[in-house]
Amino acid sequence: MIHHIVLYKLRDVADAPELSQTLTSLARIAGVHALQCGKNTSPLGLSGSWDFALHVQLADATALEQYMADPRHLSAASTVERLTKDLIVVDIAAGQGEKGA
Repeated sequence: MIHHIVLYKLRDVADAPELSQTLTSLARIAGVHALQCGKNTSPLGLSGSWDFALHVQLADATALEQYMADPRHLSAASTVERLTKDLIVVDIAAGQGEKGA
């Protein structure tokens, strides 16, 4: 299992609903096991200026490659570019950081 995590800095927080709608549509891409996205609601005050997050679970690295190349993902990327001023991507393979892994 691959966990694909993206954090976003929005140009305008009022754009969060449009970003959410765009990202939620990616759940229909083949190979996506689960997808969650939403505004950062952490009460810890440690999240810097990251406003929004996406978490996608995919079967494996091949599924991630197919997800990234899917035309729906490429189309969403143009919307993301318009709505955000910065992003960071982290991919974690299941088992990394787990006790005994």
